[in-house]
Amino acid sequence: MATPTRDNAFNPISRQDGYYSLLMAAAKRGSAFRAWPTRAVLMKQIYFTGVQAVLPVALLAMITGTLVISEMTSVLGINTAFTTKVLLWIVIRELGPLLAAIVIIARSSTAIIAELALMRINGEISALYAMGVDPTGYLLVPRLIGVTLCVAILSIYFIATATLGGMLMSALFQAVPVYRLADQFLAMANPWELGYAVLKSTVFGVVIATVACYHGWNVSQSVNAIPQVVTQGVMRSIFLVFLLDALFAYALFRL
Repeated sequence: MATPTRDNAFNPISRQDGYYSLLMAAAKRGSAFRAWPTRAVLMKQIYFTGVQAVLPVALLAMITGTLVISEMTSVLGINTAFTTKVLLWIVIRELGPLLAAIVIIARSSTAIIAELALMRINGEISALYAMGVDPTGYLLVPRLIGVTLCVAILSIYFIATATLGGMLMSALFQAVPVYRLADQFLAMANPWELGYAVLKSTVFGVVIATVACYHGWNVSQSVNAIPQVVTQGVMRSIFLVFLLDALFAYALFRL
């Protein structure tokens, strides 16, 4: 049997194994959270991916809710019941998880790919291996969990903010009290709708984090390759998110 090279030793995920192998390799190292440094990396990832994205997500959600209601009202006229259904169908089922995922790809996916790529090129990953630290557990596991959690939470936040913005715009156009629209919305909504959105956004989060970690982890030993892997990772993430969104919509239609 051939002796593994130093690069293969600290890089258990080869380019050929793909996203699934990376995800499984990280899952086998869940015990890494027993160490405080790993938990600290997770907290930093949650802060960057989730907390710092609150304002951009809120602005995008308010604009989205306002545009949906204003365009619908201008085309179909005043109809509070239909307005509530549109908010329920479009914002919760589709736009909330999808746009929150796009924001995370634009902000965090690019940063994760570039950061891991630079660490690999500069020899920081091999230095972790030399110190006896498992780079997969220390670098990949916190990012996978942090991004996944943040996508799910930000999707719920996006839904709540976009719904509020849509209701305010609807109340302005239709001269209907906001509390009446809120009552109609709560009467039509059910836990299954929110559960569907959380499930979809969680799957999006896993995919986004896995793709980002894979492309950053498997960069070639050249700084010039960083823009290429960032572009590849972002485009692949967007493609997979839209593909999964279409599959979710098809499955929902078939139910």
